[in-house]
Amino acid sequence: MKVLLIGFHHYVNLDRIVSILDLRSTSPGSTMPRASVPIRRILDNAEGHDLLIVATAGRSRKSVIVMDTGHIVLSSLSAETLIGRLERKDAPISG
Repeated sequence: MKVLLIGFHHYVNLDRIVSILDLRSTSPGSTMPRASVPIRRILDNAEGHDLLIVATAGRSRKSVIVMDTGHIVLSSLSAETLIGRLERKDAPISG
């Protein structure tokens, strides 16, 4: 099994990742990052069904990882960082 380090000694199974979404989008006319409405709906739905996993170690939430099990994982690493780890050969991936 190959896993991806998503920050602070938290890992997810690579074979179960469906999507990695950026949580830090900005709305027009604003410089403050906030989640888009569709992402907020995903988070609210996951929380209501006990499928939300917060793996941020108290840090700010920067990305959302959608798993094929229906679980939603929040990470304090940006989507760009996570995708970069997937693309690099020296990525912190074990298996």
